[in-house]
Amino acid sequence: MWVVWMRKEYFKNNWRKLDNVAKVFSMDDESNTNTFRYSVILKQNVNKNILKKALDKSLERFKSFKVKFGTGLFWNYLEYNSKEAIVTKEDDIPCQHIKLKRNNNYLFKISYYKNKINLDIFHVLTDGVGASKFLKSIVYNYLNLKHKLKNNEKEENNIISYSDQYLKNYDPNIKFKVDFKMAYQIPGRVHMNTNNTYHYIVDINNIKNVCKSYGATITEYLTAVYIYAIYLSLYKKKTSKEIVIKIPIDLRKHYQVDTLSNFFVCSNINSKIKEKKLTTFKGILNQVKCEFKEKINKEKIREYLSRDVTVGKNVLIRTIPLPIKKIAMKLIFNIASMTSSSTLSNVGIIDIDNKYKKYIDNILVLVMPGKKEKLKCTICSYDTKLNITINSNIDDTKFERTFLSILKQEIENIKLESNRNLIK
Repeated sequence: MWVVWMRKEYFKNNWRKLDNVAKVFSMDDESNTNTFRYSVILKQNVNKNILKKALDKSLERFKSFKVKFGTGLFWNYLEYNSKEAIVTKEDDIPCQHIKLKRNNNYLFKISYYKNKINLDIFHVLTDGVGASKFLKSIVYNYLNLKHKLKNNEKEENNIISYSDQYLKNYDPNIKFKVDFKMAYQIPGRVHMNTNNTYHYIVDINNIKNVCKSYGATITEYLTAVYIYAIYLSLYKKKTSKEIVIKIPIDLRKHYQVDTLSNFFVCSNINSKIKEKKLTTFKGILNQVKCEFKEKINKEKIREYLSRDVTVGKNVLIRTIPLPIKKIAMKLIFNIASMTSSSTLSNVGIIDIDNKYKKYIDNILVLVMPGKKEKLKCTICSYDTKLNITINSNIDDTKFERTFLSILKQEIENIKLESNRNLIK
């Protein structure tokens, strides 16, 4: 009886269920890693020993990240990880499948190279908002130790919960439709374990002025540029399928909550190039603006939330044993991934406390392309810079060159950084 009670007490205090979307992400494999990266570019080279101390200090506050995978009968779960988190020198391409055994079973990986600190993180653990908070904590602690700065007591005492807000906020009575209409798929041979990266860095005020002239938001404008570049460079005109871009939506501001767990939904923005016979950038931008207005609003977001949670709570899915569920979920995931051509994610402004800004040059966000979505785009802004990052796993660079040429028509002084050669 004592052993049973001790085991019960241990699991009550040392494990937790996966949130709604983490259940799907937990079915990943090396072809769809569901891993993304935040990189902070410092103005001085990184000291590994200080970075390790900073990571340990941050994990004292972000206890919900000090976990590893557990395998249950019906779902994976997270449990306390007693091993030490490690820091490594960057020696691989970004956003690859995290080798858990080599990483002491942690679902995130901290690496460095020269003046860069990387956080690769498995989407099971958190989304972009949670990853940003965690990395900022590590960087703040690093700079405090390196330059003997005072800790921010307000930051230290700000405890963020790791609560599943999906279940708390969805409405089971809301009706929704699941659209499995197939979208246009980017052509090209996929090279697994390849992540060709292109950073287009622009002055944020310049792009704001361009967007203002079109009466569009930055996300709307860049979604239209993205679609137009695909249309000009990769779209096979004889196809009947439309270019559809998946847009992740952070739900925290819509429900006035803060959590370190995943809390987002996605909306598919349809270019309707075929349906409306669109051939110009302005025509595509007007269509994108209409789609955003129609599909990204309070009512639609409530539908998306109920849609995603209802699928996760389905009795049939819940009661299927995990090995069979993995096969079924991967099949569903593969079908769902064909309903969009690519994903564009704008994580927004990454705020840094003023006293640390003089040590930081830039912050970048990257994702891993997949078998279906061979191109992916992430956008973030830091200080005066807007960073547009394209990730690809195909050889053809027509899209990247076209994307750059479209931007250059209206935006001056674009800085391009890449791990591949690209004709400018």
